Amino acid sequence: MSNKSAATLLKVVESHDAGDVMNFTIRKKALDRVRKSVSRISVDSSENVERPAVTVIDSKMTPLEASTLLWECNHGRPCCNAESETYIGMFDARDILSCVIAAHKEFEALGGHHHNPGEDTHMVSDVEIHIDDHKTRRDLIAKALQHIKINSKPQSPGAVTVSYLAARNPMTPFMTKDSSLLEVCKVLACRQKHRVPITDSSSGKNSCIGIISQSGLVAFIASKCPPGSLDVKMVDAGLEYKKDVVKISDDASASTPLNF
Repeated sequence: MSNKSAATLLKVVESHDAGDVMNFTIRKKALDRVRKSVSRISVDSSENVERPAVTVIDSKMTPLEASTLLWECNHGRPCCNAESETYIGMFDARDILSCVIAAHKEFEALGGHHHNPGEDTHMVSDVEIHIDDHKTRRDLIAKALQHIKINSKPQSPGAVTVSYLAARNPMTPFMTKDSSLLEVCKVLACRQKHRVPITDSSSGKNSCIGIISQSGLVAFIASKCPPGSLDVKMVDAGLEYKKDVVKISDDASASTPLNF
């Protein structure tokens, strides 16, 4: 990376904090919502925009119940222990995928088989309709879901809980809105996380007041860099953008890529 580009990026991350990114993201989302009805509005406007509350997942929820909170374009939300009022970790969209894979593997272990190429895939609801034709498949799917207890309450023996899933994604170290943007970048880079929870402890306990995602951080930095200041090729910047690509045949089962 050229000295000019590096200096530009360093200036941005050193002169802003986590609160600046949160406010930028809130205003940007507000702009997206009113774009059709308002001809001009500045994303950097100092006008106060109401900060939406952060959706917190209760540890008493089942994975299926928690999953319904992530459908609104949210890929991760903090999970809180309802009794101790402490954060366990982030319940992530990848945790839902883990449950799906576990159910699929259990289905196969119980004797289930993949569909043949070209055969329509039946969801559980569809299978229930075709009891006569798919009685065995229906029973196996139901049994597989029952075995991993994906929709069982936490106190049920052997249940897959949101606490177990969220604990794999700890919310440490805690960042505040006054944390430097450079520190936020370090957390995302070193810990290989996709988002950083921002907390407030003014009430005596850590409360999550916002989440900074990698995409939100990149959008903020890009908005603060002068045009042309980052006009450098990735190969010249020394960025490790080349990754091994796993190739999967287009007629492979849908479960094949999930195992990667």
